[in-house]
Amino acid sequence: DKKKSSFLNAYESIQKEVGKGKLGFKRKHVRC
Repeated sequence: DKKKSSFLNAYESIQKEVGKGKLGFKRKHVRC
């Protein structure tokens, strides 16, 4: 559960980066 919530937190911050226009770089890490 801890891992899941930390992943959700990372996903949330990634979404924020996407909003800033940093989609290309961040998406690579998500796809892993």
